[in-house]
Amino acid sequence: MKNYLFFIAVLAILQSCTKDHTETVRGSAPYKLNNLHDYYVINDAVNTTNATFTLSDAGEGEIMVIPINLPQGVTVTPASVSVTNADTFRFTFTSALPVTGSYPVTLLCSALYRKEQTFKFNLISGADWAIPLVGSWTGRDTGSITFWPPSYAATVRRAGPNQVDIELYSRTIHCWLNGNTGTLVSDGYTGAYSFNAGTGTFSGNKILLNYSLDGYPNDITVRSTLTR
Repeated sequence: MKNYLFFIAVLAILQSCTKDHTETVRGSAPYKLNNLHDYYVINDAVNTTNATFTLSDAGEGEIMVIPINLPQGVTVTPASVSVTNADTFRFTFTSALPVTGSYPVTLLCSALYRKEQTFKFNLISGADWAIPLVGSWTGRDTGSITFWPPSYAATVRRAGPNQVDIELYSRTIHCWLNGNTGTLVSDGYTGAYSFNAGTGTFSGNKILLNYSLDGYPNDITVRSTLTR
């Protein structure tokens, strides 16, 4: 009887040892990666671009996130990050890509006993569109504005890859650029009055901004023309 019980115990141990590892892997990895979109990189091997993400999962254990399949000419730090539930983390990319274009990057998420999952986004490479616009401009406003002078000094400063801060009379507007000639989207404001984001267009020697202010004394529509 003892020998029989011993045989049954050994058989159970052998069966557990021969189980396929995949039997303990979850059916699907419950990862969710926020802030996935294209990121602009400058092809000068000096300026860097930060890509910030937030990873959500079932809250069980650490997840390793590794950038893979990087385009030749792109470096990233760190090489990997270890995160847990709802952690925010970032990778810093530096580009020495020889050709302007769109290059896919893959983030691999993996954890013990869970299926791997990948997320993809693009690095958009090229020259820094902000640089040609940096400098002194002359601003003029039209619309329902009456309390600002007919013309004033304006300054454009680089605020990051493909971004500028436009300092107008008593206000600063942060803008994302979309090409050397094309769309200008303002997404932030500081000044004496509250700001609603607007849009505009620009070329090498003229910037047109359309936006609105609240509260003086009613909603105001502003059109700013910058020339140099």
